[in-house]
Amino acid sequence: MDREKSQTEAAGNCTGRSRGARTPAMATAASSSSSSSANFNPGDLCSDPPPPLRLSHEQHELCSEALAFFKRRLRTPAKIAQVFSRLQEMRLTGDEMMRKCSVALRDANFGKNRYMDVLPFDNNRIILDTTKGNTSSANGYINASFIGIGTGEKVSRFIATQGPLPETSGDFWEMVFQHRCPVIVMLTLVDNRKMTRKCADYFQADDGLRGFGKISVETKYTRICASSLVLRCLEVKHKEDMSITIFCFMWALELVVRIVIYQECCQEAEGIQHRNP
Repeated sequence: MDREKSQTEAAGNCTGRSRGARTPAMATAASSSSSSSANFNPGDLCSDPPPPLRLSHEQHELCSEALAFFKRRLRTPAKIAQVFSRLQEMRLTGDEMMRKCSVALRDANFGKNRYMDVLPFDNNRIILDTTKGNTSSANGYINASFIGIGTGEKVSRFIATQGPLPETSGDFWEMVFQHRCPVIVMLTLVDNRKMTRKCADYFQADDGLRGFGKISVETKYTRICASSLVLRCLEVKHKEDMSITIFCFMWALELVVRIVIYQECCQEAEGIQHRNP
């Protein structure tokens, strides 16, 4: 795993010793200076606030728990560094990967993996419901995993996934619908001519309607905020309408990201929750 690998993906996917991994997009579930959250005003991030984010009561509670957990972690940066250090010790051997990631390595699923050393474990991978009729995978495979945030009885479940391939973008949106994910946190840029392929344009970066099988996606709102954050609000249609918010970080992948940016992301997410109880 190299420095581009996100901690979130490492928690949900298995990684081998063969070569470095890449930063994924994350589906689930940032800006001001380094001022405290008590003085933080979400309205300062964008001159034009985004449309309301609709969360169920359960989703709101789970996000609040995850946010509180993340804030506690931010108070002890040394512990975060320890987690990243332990990841190096948790690398799988080739035999371990064959045993724990056997579904991802099947011939029928092999081409759906962006990197052969970033694979979902068999025991916590996402399985798409193929009866819905919009997945390209006959066996419901997608390179995505459930991850938990928190301890004890209150564990918020999120989904960590690779940046979609052009041929798996429809599966990505099917997953979003099946698991009712209102928010996507995107940790890489969409593909362009100047950048190594890391993530297909699964939402139409330029405003306009985009189709993925029976699913249509249209960007309704785009705002560039401070700290290299882009907010996008999408309308996704598939038997019913669903509003999706994307937090897209625009940092250069080669740079080490300052922890303050993560804190600001938490503050923005908290601000959206307060505006949309």
